[in-house]
Amino acid sequence: MDSGLVKIWNDKNARSILNLIICLAATCYLALLTYDVVTSFTLHENVILSIEFVKKEWGSLLKFILLIIALYYCSNTKWYSNYPVQKFTGSHLFAQLLTVSAILAGAYVSIMSTDINSAIQCHLTETQCADDLPNFTAISVGIILIVLFYILHGTHSVKLKNEREKHENDQSEKLRLAIQIAPPPYFAKKLADYSDIVEDMFQEMSDRYTSLLDESLPPKPIQEGEKILEEQRVIIRCSLMALGRLAQAYDNVDPSEKTAVKYRANLMLCLKSDDDICSHFEETHTTEALRFAIPFGAKPYFKLYIDERYSINVEQKADKLNNADLFEIDREGHIKPLVFEADETVENAIMPVYWEENKDVTNYNVIGAPKSIVKGGEQFISNTVKEARAASYYSEDIQNSVIDYFKNDTKGRSIVSLPVATRHYKLSQEHKEDIDRFLGVINIYRNTEDIFAGEKKNFEFFADFTRPLRLVIARMAYTHFDSIAIVEERKADKSSTND
Repeated sequence: MDSGLVKIWNDKNARSILNLIICLAATCYLALLTYDVVTSFTLHENVILSIEFVKKEWGSLLKFILLIIALYYCSNTKWYSNYPVQKFTGSHLFAQLLTVSAILAGAYVSIMSTDINSAIQCHLTETQCADDLPNFTAISVGIILIVLFYILHGTHSVKLKNEREKHENDQSEKLRLAIQIAPPPYFAKKLADYSDIVEDMFQEMSDRYTSLLDESLPPKPIQEGEKILEEQRVIIRCSLMALGRLAQAYDNVDPSEKTAVKYRANLMLCLKSDDDICSHFEETHTTEALRFAIPFGAKPYFKLYIDERYSINVEQKADKLNNADLFEIDREGHIKPLVFEADETVENAIMPVYWEENKDVTNYNVIGAPKSIVKGGEQFISNTVKEARAASYYSEDIQNSVIDYFKNDTKGRSIVSLPVATRHYKLSQEHKEDIDRFLGVINIYRNTEDIFAGEKKNFEFFADFTRPLRLVIARMAYTHFDSIAIVEERKADKSSTND
């Protein structure tokens, strides 16, 4: 029984009907009370407001006053706001009906003014009133109700006006946000073209990888393997250029024009600390390249490699590389990716990614790419220095080094980090069991603050739009890892043979 009443109470339509019934019942009762009070005026039994009048009518007067106060209070409560008749009582139509009623009541009072004046005089002078004076109860009740409904109309009209203004402001804000986060008109076509092109490039990359992997063919020389790895890096940089140009376009920065806002992008490859492939980066990434390591000897779960070979400056030195093209066709009709120069301003480094049951250790991961791996999602940093200063969970020495790093790194005043994985959904609820799906992190950054207009919502839309393109880049990274493993294995075999 109780649950049924609660269900009815929580139902908006049922509560609206209940409000209507209560309002109609209260209005009828108010009319009866008014009729009872006014009748005593017109029966000439007592002088108006005399002690005898008060003694006889005090109950009705008290109920009348309390009911008016209760109705006024209820009409201003949130519970009453669901009442659908409120839209009618606060409308212009209801105001017109009240006006017409007031005019008719005024006309009647004007016509009967002589008789009304006689009735008032006999009450005031305490003289015997004539028996033929009319009963004014009905018109008196009507006038009182008209006044009360005018008050109700005023209250509800103000409330409706405020609600309407709030609704209009909310709609204006939604429209403003929609305009703000909307990409430029050419973004969709550029995204579609780039996704198509990068997919074809990956196919070319897979074909070269297959030739490296095919054991039925004579093993390729180490130099040939290194050449294939470099060709793969060219394709990866080409894909990063596509993402960088798309970010530029989304920010309404024309890539064909010279501008002070410089966009860059890189792919930070993600490897387990004990992965054999790590040896491939030992020549380019020394032990001194490790940044922001925890001083008390915790071992990183992953290592993120910042490598200039996987980094690009969206604005290239050669003018022909600044157009919308990413490739050219060779004589055999194959796609040949344009060679975008590696960003020589990037300093090779390693960033640790800590993943342990100890939450305090996890908090030592630096903002940006490491956090992107641990959180399993995109990271948006509109102001790197401000974000570093707000990272109070770091130890003081690490926080100061992070702040100094971002202060000195004028290339990245604002950064977005997007995890690279061959899938972005989880196979299990346990993130630790699923963290190995990440192959790296794509960073897009610029030399000024407020990338994507400083709006996280803008970036979230961009991340969703470009996910298919990032999935292709993830497959490239996976193929690249396998290629590195094959080359390193052959190097090891050759070294053991020489020994």
